[in-house]
Amino acid sequence: MPASDLIPYTKMIIAIGLTYVWTPALTKLSLLVLYHRINPSLWMRMAIYAVAAIVFGYSLTLTIMVAGPCNPVTHADGQCLRSLNLFLSIINIVTDFLMLALPVPMLHMLQLPMKQKFMIGGIFSLGSGYVNSNFVKT
Repeated sequence: MPASDLIPYTKMIIAIGLTYVWTPALTKLSLLVLYHRINPSLWMRMAIYAVAAIVFGYSLTLTIMVAGPCNPVTHADGQCLRSLNLFLSIINIVTDFLMLALPVPMLHMLQLPMKQKFMIGGIFSLGSGYVNSNFVKT
């Protein structure tokens, strides 16, 4: 296959990469908005803002990297994209853990019986498991 036939494919990789970066980021940001609306305490909101800044920051950074220095049209070896994918995987795991940990103090402070707290925690866990399993399929 001549190299000229691969140029449309490499341009498509840019669009696919940008979509893959922003899909989980926007999902996480929407969950953070939900957490923000549920809990009015200052320390929880600061934690939510910190996680939102991390999610938005790495998404914007990866967008700039894929569109600029790691552009597959100019870097045919793909090493830069492999490094970005590894970084994206690691940072997604870290932010997923943070997203799971954020509602735990909120559940602890609820004035409900322990059984209901576990049930609400289970609902949060099932929802996050569903969201994360959808990202694995893509």
